[in-house]
Amino acid sequence: MFKYVFLIFILSCAKLPSSPQTNNIVRIDAPAIGDFDLGAFSGLSFSHKSQNGELHFWSITDRGPNLESYSDAERGVVRPFLMPYYQPQILEIILNPKTHSARVAQRIPLKNSKGMPLSGLPNLPPLAGRVGDEFPVTKDGKSLSYDLEGIDSEGVCLIENKFWVADEYGPSLLQFNRQGRLLKRLVPKEYVRQGEPESHIKEVLPERLMTRKMNRGFEGIACAKNKIYAVMQSPLPGDGNSVIILEINPAHHKVTNQYLYPLNETGTDKIGDLTWHNGKLYLIEQNSSTGKSGNHFVFEVSMPKGRDLKIQKKLVSDLTKAGFDFSEKLEGLSFISHDEFAVVNDNDFGVANKGDKSYIGLFRY
Repeated sequence: MFKYVFLIFILSCAKLPSSPQTNNIVRIDAPAIGDFDLGAFSGLSFSHKSQNGELHFWSITDRGPNLESYSDAERGVVRPFLMPYYQPQILEIILNPKTHSARVAQRIPLKNSKGMPLSGLPNLPPLAGRVGDEFPVTKDGKSLSYDLEGIDSEGVCLIENKFWVADEYGPSLLQFNRQGRLLKRLVPKEYVRQGEPESHIKEVLPERLMTRKMNRGFEGIACAKNKIYAVMQSPLPGDGNSVIILEINPAHHKVTNQYLYPLNETGTDKIGDLTWHNGKLYLIEQNSSTGKSGNHFVFEVSMPKGRDLKIQKKLVSDLTKAGFDFSEKLEGLSFISHDEFAVVNDNDFGVANKGDKSYIGLFRY
């Protein structure tokens, strides 16, 4: 049985920009997919810097264009999918700081263990002890089927030439090869309740993760040297204002520790992304507002050493004051150097606010 490590909240004296610095925020040139912009950039992982100074990143789309959920007397919480069989993709983004431009250079469609396209459809209906997922329908309200293999991908990182992806549905963690084919999927214990799980499905995550809020599973994932960290988007019932972070051994598919990370008391209610840099974790905390009422912070977390269970949490940047104040969802975070990091926003394929675009911004601290 795991013990929670409670994080002690310590504000730093980080110097924040006194005025917006929008010249360091670049719109991503992305192709269209049908009537929508390719978007929903979730997660961000720095790859490398090329000789000409271009910065290469990995990002990922989520489950595809969809509308707001609503309640139905017979079907429960309903979610309309505008492209029901959209195939989530890992994206390579190239940012050129000299030309102030960014583009999608590569798209890797995700496939199941048999090489067939994955969908973004929900996995399972609500059952006793499990919140489950929204009931999927078309834009006209016609019922769709649940898909046990579907994913709502929200984070991506690369370790030992394999992609690891954080999924909100299970919640689950998925391992893909460089061609986008599924190798492993780590899910909570008792997730598959009928028959034996397929060989690539490992029921190793804490069972209580299935009590998460609907559509609030894993939101970020970070690859360290020999560990993976995954963070839930919001607190589980009974955890107050604290969010679970799991530490995982990727070689043995084993959870080695779990921590409770307290959200800021000044109006944040969810996590945007998680990254690892120089022995520490960094997270985006935020609310769902824009402009001056938007709270979007980057915090540094020092992981415990030895028997010391006290983890310090330090404010690194207020992204709203730094100019990234126009988007509700800042869902990608990655470091480029010891004092420079990048952030990307999810534009929801331009559906929620028609015409919304995705941007990538560079910041120093």
